[in-house]
Amino acid sequence: MVRNAATFLLVALLVLAQPAFGVCKQPSIEKMYEESEVVFSGIVESCETVEEASPPQWPFGPQECVFRVGQVWKGGAPVQVRVNCASGHEKASFTVGGQYLVFALQHEGRLFTTSCTRTTKVDLAVPERFWLGEPTIIDAALKLDPVTEMDLENWEPHEGRYLDAKPDGEK
Repeated sequence: MVRNAATFLLVALLVLAQPAFGVCKQPSIEKMYEESEVVFSGIVESCETVEEASPPQWPFGPQECVFRVGQVWKGGAPVQVRVNCASGHEKASFTVGGQYLVFALQHEGRLFTTSCTRTTKVDLAVPERFWLGEPTIIDAALKLDPVTEMDLENWEPHEGRYLDAKPDGEK
């Protein structure tokens, strides 16, 4: 009886503690595509801290980034798009000058992304880009080479691939 209670408590703590450690299960590419308002690749031009409501209003976080859009797979993205980075355990963070594949959701007329949306750096997004297929080119200077079947076959999963993981070498 005590052993069963202890096992139950341990399992419950592990399940409940997952969000606090920034762990999320990545949805399938197809599911994320269906749920996204806009799917695009682009370079982060700037990020700024924005006023948060008190208490914070999920899904919006304290950072918004402006992207120069290169390619679009879904939705109508202009040359520049502003995306809010969700806060809490699903916080997405971007580096200015970095190029990303973004799966952006919409809430109350604003685009946002989280670390649980398959948003990642474009060079790590081989399966996503292969599945997405041919994009609409918005800015020819940011056009990505297509992902081939050979690229997909040679691709190896990369720890830290999504935005919820730490960069290589960071403990």
